[in-house]
Amino acid sequence: MAKAGSTNLVDVVNYAEAVTKKGFVFMDIPGYDPVAATGQVAGGANLVCFTTGRGSVFGCKPAPSIKLATNSPMFKRMEDDMDVNCGTILDGEETVQQCGARIFDLMLKVASGQPTKSEAFDFGGRSLRRGCWGRRCEGELAQCVRRTSVLRRKLW
Repeated sequence: MAKAGSTNLVDVVNYAEAVTKKGFVFMDIPGYDPVAATGQVAGGANLVCFTTGRGSVFGCKPAPSIKLATNSPMFKRMEDDMDVNCGTILDGEETVQQCGARIFDLMLKVASGQPTKSEAFDFGGRSLRRGCWGRRCEGELAQCVRRTSVLRRKLW
């Protein structure tokens, strides 16, 4: 919860459980990125903002995945796959607020149809089902696959 900021926690849900409350909701997810994002999408997320410091080549269909590079050297090495360079904060080129505004602006553009770099490369087509076989989801596999199939029909 160290990254939660100052917003009040309104709910805690299990892996891939539908999020029904508005506000800051914590989902009990594993630390493996594709499995974690899959659970969030199965729970109702329709846009993923994904931070990476090592350059994870990741996409999470059916939800667009905006990749936020945490450092400039990695962003420069992987510029074709990273959506936002947040390393500019550490480089002293902009404030947290300015970078946050850039991220928010991109979120609005992506929600309006602009493809992310992952979408442009067609990454993430198999992450949903593979994610459901994570260590915490065995008993919920059918529900997870059913929920992601419904999401696919709504989005495509």
